[in-house]
Amino acid sequence: MKFRFWQLLVLLMLLGVQLHAAGPEGRDRVQDFKMWKLMQVLNLSQDQSGKFIPIFSDLERLSQGFIESKQNYLRKLDPMVEAKNTDQGAVERLLNDLDREETEFLKRRRDLESGMFKVLTPLQRAAYVKFEADFPKMLRELLREQNEPRSGEGARDERSFDKMERPRMERPINRNRWD
Repeated sequence: MKFRFWQLLVLLMLLGVQLHAAGPEGRDRVQDFKMWKLMQVLNLSQDQSGKFIPIFSDLERLSQGFIESKQNYLRKLDPMVEAKNTDQGAVERLLNDLDREETEFLKRRRDLESGMFKVLTPLQRAAYVKFEADFPKMLRELLREQNEPRSGEGARDERSFDKMERPRMERPINRNRWD
């Protein structure tokens, strides 16, 4: 039963992974790829998965919302910084709003992470923290590989996501790993 669950989960995520797409669909595909790789690294039980995935998804949505909001503030601040006679009060209000929103984001993120960490073992928590730190590099390498010209007509390297460097734990959490 557990094996079929993971097969289905991985199959669904693999179908959505296409990093060349742009816009919101591309961002969703990157998030799907991130979830797939994270599930490989954490090796969650079925019970843990049922609790972890919704919290992680909420955390990702929260982070994306904050990033978009911060970009909006920066777009508003950009012309103010360039102008010579900018209303200092307006700049101060925007900065205060941004600071208040960032503080609220950090509090909500901390609350979600606290709930998420209750589901994980200490070793899984460590693997999660390491994965979060390493994922941007992993994604950059994957995109660089995908953008490299391929040699020969119709030649295709045996590149896959599984060959990407990923964080590994010293010992497997569950000895019945299927990857």
